[in-house]
Amino acid sequence: MPNSASQLAALLESWQVASGATPEQSRGLRGGQELSFWRKQAMAVALLRDVERTLAGMEALGNDISPFQRALPRWYEAVFSYTVPWRDGGKNGPRPAIAEDPLYFLKALGGQIDAMGLGVELSENVTRTLMSTLAEAEDLAREDTGLSPSLRRYVLALIKEARNAVEEIELFGTSALRSISAELGGAILAAANESTSEDRRSAWTKILKDVLLPLGITVAGQIAGTALQNQLGM
Repeated sequence: MPNSASQLAALLESWQVASGATPEQSRGLRGGQELSFWRKQAMAVALLRDVERTLAGMEALGNDISPFQRALPRWYEAVFSYTVPWRDGGKNGPRPAIAEDPLYFLKALGGQIDAMGLGVELSENVTRTLMSTLAEAEDLAREDTGLSPSLRRYVLALIKEARNAVEEIELFGTSALRSISAELGGAILAAANESTSEDRRSAWTKILKDVLLPLGITVAGQIAGTALQNQLGM
């Protein structure tokens, strides 16, 4: 599965504006009501934010990220169509959403992420297990009378968001799941602490330790996973 930098590069390349078309038309907007268009815009921003987080991690590991850092504003310009204005139906041939040089650096970053082993791969078995566990967690959240209404709503909302991220992983990659995994783990830890039933506290902890914690280490990274392990006293 491509990493966020490679995914973003492919997406921006696909957004080349045809002669006579507007940028938003090239990105799939027709009548202004296409939710998929706006969600793809949001996902492009999420991919870019994930790229930034990856760069920060690479820098923390001692890597020189200055060439990519200099290209970062150009990537933002491309995502927000700053240099090819919205509603501008230019007539002078196709216009790329991103210039050649910043696109080169974005692709190069994608290759470096893969070479360093920083990409995330989730097998079909892992995603099936995760969906099953999310269903189990949803049932538990609805049945656990020891949870406050606000925490119950919060946990259920995060479960729904995580399920959507898993269902769309082939389309949008793991960046959304990366963002939600640590937050969901924290919410489930809060549910385990708040529950008044010993059996349900054990059930919450089992969900966290058996599935969501390993997933969090895989998706959110070793540092986040270790922090969560420390919270659990593992």
